[in-house]
Formats: sequence, C-alpha cells, structure tokens
Amino acid sequence: MIDKEIMENTLTLHCKTIEELKELKRKVQRNCKNEVKFKIETKHWYGYREPLLLKESNQINLSNYAMCLIIDEAINKEREKIDNLINIKNEEEEKIDVNTTD
Repeated sequence: MIDKEIMENTLTLHCKTIEELKELKRKVQRNCKNEVKFKIETKHWYGYREPLLLKESNQINLSNYAMCLIIDEAINKEREKIDNLINIKNEEEEKIDVNTTD
C-alpha cells in the first residue's frame, strides 16, 4: 500500500514537471531563430591527492520542431505516470472498500 502523502507528493512533482516542460516549450516556440541549442554539462572529480573538478560540455543544435517533439514526448510520459499513480490509488481504494464490506 502506498502512503497517501507520498502519492500526493509524487503527483504534485509530475504536475510541476509538466508545467515546467510547457513553459520550456513556449520559450522554444517564441524563439526567433529556427534552431535551438541544447547544452549538457557534466562535472567529474579526478584524482585523489589533489582532486580536480573538470566540466565537460556537449552542445547539440536542434530545430525548434525537433525540440518541441522531444518536449511533447516528455509531457506525455509524465501524464502516463500520473495516470498510473491514479490507477494504483483507485485499485487500493477498491480493495479497501471490498475488505470493509465483507
């Protein structure tokens, strides 16, 4: 059985993620250029005696259309997660109702 507070927090997180993705999509669509730069940065620690933090950066140029497709897919995945959590919650409530009527 999933704790009610955990379920609510998870649903809130997925809803917030969807809103952030929608805002990102609006920004991409408002872009006056037809190209979006997608940058990924990772940080790595090297060495033990004298640790060194190095940053690696990769940049991908995407069309606005391709970036919007990626964002739409991410939004759909988040909605699927929300639907699955709601289904789990409903199934648990049905089990509780069946057990209390017996």
